[in-house]
Formats: sequence, C-alpha cells, structure tokens
Amino acid sequence: MMNGKPATPVSRITLEFDGAAAPDNLPPVSLCMIVKNEEDTLADCLRSVGDFPAEIIVVDTGSTDRTVEIAESFGAKVSRFDWIDDFAAARNAAIRRATGEWVFWMDADDRISPQNLARLKQALVSGKADVYSARIVSPNAQHRQSRSVAHHLRLFRNGLGLTFIYPLHEDLNLAAASRPLTVAYTNIEIEHVGYVLGDDLFKQKTRRNLRIIRKCLAEDPHSVRWHHHLGMSLAILGEQKPAISALEFVVAQGGRGISEVEFYYAHLWLISLYSKTHRFDAAESLLRQAMKRFSRRQHLFIAAGMFYLDRDDPENARHWLEQAQQLPAESLDVQGQTWLPGTLDDYLGQAYLLLGDVSRARAQYRRADGVSVVKESITPGELHKLELTLARGNVSAVVERLASRANGQPFAHNLLAQAYHRRQEWSKAVAAQARAVATGTPTADDWRRLAAALILKTGKTGSAARVLEIAARQFFGDVALTDLLTFIRQNAD
Repeated sequence: MMNGKPATPVSRITLEFDGAAAPDNLPPVSLCMIVKNEEDTLADCLRSVGDFPAEIIVVDTGSTDRTVEIAESFGAKVSRFDWIDDFAAARNAAIRRATGEWVFWMDADDRISPQNLARLKQALVSGKADVYSARIVSPNAQHRQSRSVAHHLRLFRNGLGLTFIYPLHEDLNLAAASRPLTVAYTNIEIEHVGYVLGDDLFKQKTRRNLRIIRKCLAEDPHSVRWHHHLGMSLAILGEQKPAISALEFVVAQGGRGISEVEFYYAHLWLISLYSKTHRFDAAESLLRQAMKRFSRRQHLFIAAGMFYLDRDDPENARHWLEQAQQLPAESLDVQGQTWLPGTLDDYLGQAYLLLGDVSRARAQYRRADGVSVVKESITPGELHKLELTLARGNVSAVVERLASRANGQPFAHNLLAQAYHRRQEWSKAVAAQARAVATGTPTADDWRRLAAALILKTGKTGSAARVLEIAARQFFGDVALTDLLTFIRQNAD
C-alpha cells in the first residue's frame, strides 16, 4: 500500500542486448543529472553518452568550480537547487524538468562504453519494458582484484509518475507509477569510478553521507537499512568500534529490511573489522556462519581463503579455495562483490606454495595468467626504467605501473614485491613475491624476502619456515639461509 492505495503491479523480466549495431532513430531521451564540484569528472561522463540524449538536464547543488561551465559547454540546461541533505529530492527536481519521452540518469563519475551505449539504445527501442536496469560496476580502491556490482533502474518512461525515494542511496519508487509496469534487468554495464578518485574525496563524501544517515536514524532509530549504511560509512572513516556495533545490529536482525546483497556486505565488512581489531575468533565464527548462509557465493569462499592466508593457515586456505573451484564462477550478473578472473587461481597458487608444493603452485599461477583480463606485458626496457625508479625512491610510480600488469612475468612480480616491502604492505608483498619465486628462477634473497614478508604479515613463522626449507634444499650450503631457518625454528610459534 502507498498512501492508502494499492502498490502498482510490477512484472520483471531479463533481457540481453548484443550491442553489435546501435539503432539510428531514437525517441527523445532526457539525461538527468545532479552535480556538485564535478569539474574533474563531468566532461568524461557527458562525452561517453554521445548522441544518446536529446536534452541534458543538470541540477547543480552548489558548485564552486567549473562544473556549471562544463555542463553548459555540452548544451546542458542547468538549474540551481539548494542542497537539503536529500539526494532523492535533488534527483526529483531534475526529472521534473525532463521533456523527453524517456528519462536516463547518470552521475558525473559514471562512464558508459561504446558497446554498452549501443546496448542502451537497443533497449530504448526494443519496446519490451517501461523501466530498464543497468549493472553498475565499481572498481575497489582498496583491492584491485575486486569489483562491486549493483543493479540500478537507470532508464524509464517519462510521465508515469515515477519518483525517487530515500535521501541517500536513492532508488526509483516503482509503487508510485500510474499504471502497471514491466521492469527489465539487462546486461547494460555502466562503470562507476567514484571509489577510485582519491581517498580524500571519497572520505569527504562519506562524511557527508554520515550526516544524512544520522538524520535518518534520528527519525527511525531501529532501521536496519540505516544501521547498515552507518556501519559501512564508519568503517570507511576508520571508526571501527561504532562500525562494529552498527553492523552487529544488522547481522542480528537476520537480513530484515535490507536486500540479500546488503546483508552479505554486512557480513563481509564485519568479518574485516573483527580481523582489523584482532578479534580473530569472532571473525572466524562469523565467516563460518556466512558460508552457511551464502553457500553458493564463490566470492565468499575466495575471501575465506584469503582470511586463512592472512592467519598463516595455508591448509585451511587451500581447502576453502578448492571448495570455491566447485562453485559456479561469478560474473557481473551477480549483485554484490565479484573477483576478477584469475583471482581464485592466484590465491590457490599462494596456498600451494606455502604448503611446500611448488609444482602445483606454478601450475595454478600459470592458470591465473591464462584467464586474467590483463594481457599487456612489461618490456625489458620498461622494467629496467622501473628498477631505476624504485632505486630513486619513487615507490608509488612502480606500484601504479606494475600492480595490474605484472602477470606472467617473474621479474616484474619480484620488483613489485620489493616496492610493497618498502611500503610495508605485507599481504601484497607476499602475493607478489610468492608468484615471483613459484614461476621464475628465484635467488636466495628472493626466498628470504618472502619469508620476511610472511612473518611481518601474519606475525607467525609456520609458512616462513616451510618456504625457507624449500630454499635451503635449492641453495644447499647457503649459510645465511640455514642460520635464518634455524633462528625461526628456535623461535617458532
């Protein structure tokens, strides 16, 4: 019921478009946007939509930079809106100005590729639905191998009374439609780059969101939805204790009032927070509960493998990663988090190596390279330049260049590991160094660096001792290796 009236009936279908040939004749579309200080992102967004919109409606909520100027240079109709801590209100102000037969909405940090733009045009003329959903794919700034995927209702017929609800993480209110609707969930993908535009900007936006969330909780203090967003925002800002309290409340409610994806996120973030605050027993207990609740999510079983690698427990890591191999490979039609191709093989290779099985590790790493989306390699000349760059102390430049392009190149992984060592990012140092020693021709120093990173990462010595035993056999008579191994055994956990 809505305002005493029955909710509008909604039929849901799934459609796929090939994007091979975009139609020429399109009904008029109004692109509706809300913006504030987006001079660094807006032009790329508007360029990506090309000729799709017949008009561009931009509602500016208080820009002090060149945002309005840039919007007007693309022919946008710009109007001002006094910000009232309500995204739905601002977005509704934009769609009220739309004159097209259809409304399509984007944020300034969204991008659509040519193929997906063609799919969008195909959807528009298909006549199959009144509302079309797109997959919003967001790279993860903290973990390069992870992506989040959400379905947003982005394209809809104008004049049906559809409006947005919720002051934050707003959504289209289908119940407000003036007639029954058909909603199509499609393979149209939009890239959202807002999470990788810089930590300072991301936290600034999170603090703004937190203000809105607290207002919503003041009105509805038992809302699971707003506790969920509260916990996520506090975690991003490093306020771990209150974040844990908020997410514990969400998990205790059993998913009531939020989507299955949000409930899954609450588990992931709470497990991570328990680990960061050294509550490892609580983290492991919740992880085991989550694997029962979300038993078909391959993403979770890979995360479990990573959890046990961080705990210097490669045997449990191997077990759960091999279990993940038996689950359906996740793709971008699954809402929530998804790993890039090759991630499972990468971590399973690490587990095999730390268990002393170099041949299986090597095979697993080669499999990871075979399915990786990154095919571009580093030339010897470029690698030499990066060695000099690292020697000069420009660690960030080396990481930026190699982090996503070192696949299948032991020397590149070795250099990347050295860069991570300097940044004291021990998990990443272990991952890169393990690949280097398993797939290349490692020196005794390479093995020593791997052992050191393992101890610094986990605070434990089991895996470090095992890799040094491999090295000691390979470099028989190396006194430094033997002494280090003896020291570790004498000071074993």
